[in-house]
Amino acid sequence: MRKSNSEILNKVKNVVNEKKKKNPSNNLSNNKTNETSKFLAQWIEVNAEKITKEIIKEEVKKIFK
Repeated sequence: MRKSNSEILNKVKNVVNEKKKKNPSNNLSNNKTNETSKFLAQWIEVNAEKITKEIIKEEVKKIFK
């Protein structure tokens, strides 16, 4: 069974989106969460290709076991 790169990319997006949906009720926590989310989004932009390559490698390992 082969998975396309878009399916793997969608998995990564879903995980990131799930974390964005969780909002704390406290304003102080909300500010920290926003800063963390911004940092995480920037980090993902910089490292998206590496992340995708790692996910693909793991999927390939599963396929050829």
